[in-house]
Amino acid sequence: MHAFISKVLECILENSETDEIYIVGGVVRDVLLGSEKIAKDIDISLKFGALELAKKTASKFDASVKVYEKFGTSKVIFTSTVSFEVDFVNFRKETYSQSGVLPEVIKGEFRDDLLRRDFTINSLAIRLEDFLKASGDVSKLIKITVDLASGVEDLFNRLIKVHHKNSFVDDPSRIFRAFKYKNRIHGEICKSTNILLDNAIRDKCLSTISPQRILNELNLITSERRAAYILEDLFMREVFLSLGLLSKISNFTDFRKSYAQHFTQNESLSLTTLLEFLAIYSNETSFFENLPIKKKEIVRLKKILSLG
Repeated sequence: MHAFISKVLECILENSETDEIYIVGGVVRDVLLGSEKIAKDIDISLKFGALELAKKTASKFDASVKVYEKFGTSKVIFTSTVSFEVDFVNFRKETYSQSGVLPEVIKGEFRDDLLRRDFTINSLAIRLEDFLKASGDVSKLIKITVDLASGVEDLFNRLIKVHHKNSFVDDPSRIFRAFKYKNRIHGEICKSTNILLDNAIRDKCLSTISPQRILNELNLITSERRAAYILEDLFMREVFLSLGLLSKISNFTDFRKSYAQHFTQNESLSLTTLLEFLAIYSNETSFFENLPIKKKEIVRLKKILSLG
């Protein structure tokens, strides 16, 4: 881990008023896999005092703070020595009143906070003090990882698995993330999760979430190293078709080869290029009309649609 990030984490630990403070989620997943990449998003979960701790941390390093009161989350954004973000949240529990809506957040226990997450491989935690003492030693980190749902086993078996049967119904954006993480860890989606995923796609659960959230997920996918493979998975599993997209093509491999020049060497592409692809090979205009992008961009995409 970058020295400056370690320094920030040490500061967070020193200024926390509770010893029940954990580093959770993606950073734990990645370090257990031996990744040496610089973390861009770090999640800190603690028993209490998240907002105060975020403000203290930001002031120590002249960083900025964003507060999301509805979700009880504070984000500290670092842009000087290294560009990365740290999210602070008190242990919380989430409930969904209906499919696709953002969750209602209430105070919870540590167990609630881990099991509210999307997949077992992202529901891992390490007490921050122990994480720093381990100094990146994977064998030590495995031993001190808090794992309530066999996430470590799933991680090393390269399996994507949800926690419960309503996971994709509660939050259909997890459909996109399932394929994203599958490709990121070069793994597979487990059989039971695959069945739940197919049911959610068939029932058009993605129609219950806003265009903004869909655009956010697509934007994140375009920056992935294996973006082309993720998009192919989404196509083959009829995710795009459930949104009225890519109805003009039947073979994604040919589609990908035709536009190979738009993919970078690491298999990522721009969001603008992806939207153009979707417009060229789609019949429906409603998806593009509702996107939260500039009106002139919508007009341009609709023109592409009419030309197609």
